[in-house]
Parts: sequence; structure tokens; C-alpha cells
Amino acid sequence: MDGHRSDKHVPANSSHTIAAILLAAGNGRRFGSNKLMAKVGKKKVYEHILDKLVQLDHQARICVSQYPEILDAAEKMEFCTVFNDAPELGISRSIRLGLLAALEGEASGGPSEDIFLDGNKEYAIGAAMFVVCDQPLLRLSSVETLLKVHRETDKGIVGLCTANGQGRRGNPVIFDRKYFQELLHLQGDTGGRQVMSRHPEDILWVPAAAPEELMDIDTAEQLNALNNHIGDGTIRLD
Repeated sequence: MDGHRSDKHVPANSSHTIAAILLAAGNGRRFGSNKLMAKVGKKKVYEHILDKLVQLDHQARICVSQYPEILDAAEKMEFCTVFNDAPELGISRSIRLGLLAALEGEASGGPSEDIFLDGNKEYAIGAAMFVVCDQPLLRLSSVETLLKVHRETDKGIVGLCTANGQGRRGNPVIFDRKYFQELLHLQGDTGGRQVMSRHPEDILWVPAAAPEELMDIDTAEQLNALNNHIGDGTIRLD
């Protein structure tokens, strides 16, 4: 199985288990350097997300990254960590590596990727929630609301949208296990949107607690503007 991962395994013993998979392997080409190491307020970008996900109760937690610092920090927080040795293949590779790590505990006699790519496979893990690492304003309360709504709805895909429900739609997104096969076969850099475009009738969008939560950081100018807003109190860090 491709990718290198920590010895910590993800428990997979209930159809209600949700694997929280942090995607932290991007190259940050538009930013000009590794944006995940940049400071937002007093913390690095990636630290904001790790500090929130570690507070989730009863969730399996996985971090996929090409960066040793991020993997080391995540492992200290008892995440299952997966090294992405080919991030140039796009976000689909991180999705695949993270999901395979979540499912690894289900393979009897040791991990075998063929088991997970079998279209007839029934998975013990009920769903996977994909979280991107460059949303430092994401609030724990919004993630918890997303998980709660997923448990209560019959929709197979549940994602976060801006607070008024009319604007941006994005991450985190939870995919029911019925979509694992499609996720494992993704290619390129468009990720889960490929799956979502095929099943629009099965998506429920949940408003975030604050409109800025879905803001990601693509350029140094955006980072500077964000820090200025934090400094003058226009935007608060949760």
C-alpha cells in the first residue's frame, strides 16, 4: 500500500464511526512558500486546525501531509499520520491515502489495498470527514454541528457553507461510506467535488457559525489582510 504511516491505527469498530481526515499536503504554489507554516495570529496555520480536531470526541483522526513538522505535531496529538510522498498528484492522492489509513484496520491478515477497492466491500467506518488545513478560522462548534447534522440526516454528503447559506460552499465535507469507492478512485486535483457533482440530490449544506470560517489562504496578501483584521478586532480567532 502506498504512503508511509505511523504505527497508530484507526479504530474501525462501528458503522457510526466517522474518520476525520486532515488534508495537509498542498504545495502552496500561489502563496510562494509553505503557507501552512505561516502565522495567523500567534499560531501557525496548521496548528489552528490540529488544535480544533484534537478536541473532537469519539472520532478517528488522521493527518495526511508531506511536511515532517506537521506529521510530528499531529502524531504527538495521537493522530494516525500518513506521509504523502507524491503531493504533485493532487488532492485526490491525499484523500486516497487518508481513507485507506482509516480503513486499514478492517483488513484481516494485514493491510491489502485490494480489499478496499473491492466494490462489494462493506465498511465498518460509517463516514469520512475531509478537512483542509488552510482554514484557520474554522470553528470547532461548526465542525461539531456538521457531525451532528450528519448523524441526523439521511443525506449521504454533508458539507459546510457560509453562515447565510447563500455564498461559498466548501470544507469540511462528510461522505457516507457508500461513496468510499468513488473517493478511492479519484484522480487529479479536484478532489471530492468530482463525487459531489455526480450526486447533487444527496447533498445537504450546513451554515457555519461565522461567515469567514470558509476563508482559505492562497496568497501572502490574503494572509497579511487576515492578520490585519485579527489585529484590529474585525475578525476573531476562535
